[in-house]
Amino acid sequence: MIKFLIYEAITCIVWAIVIATAGFYFGRAVERILGRAAHIEKWGLLILIVAGVGIWAWHQWRDRAESRRQKAEGSSNEM
Repeated sequence: MIKFLIYEAITCIVWAIVIATAGFYFGRAVERILGRAAHIEKWGLLILIVAGVGIWAWHQWRDRAESRRQKAEGSSNEM
């Protein structure tokens, strides 16, 4: 059991170092790219927000239309 815990601790340390290093260099690369495209950042965020709200609104409209259709079918079957 001790042998397993030692190996587990070693692999956790190695894994943490690898992931932290990769994250550090990835973050630097992203900062470099976004630094060049800072003027695009505002418009990109706006487009993402508008697209997200549009998709949400479409789903709401579709769900309401479906429930209205089901209510209409249910009331016509009762007669």
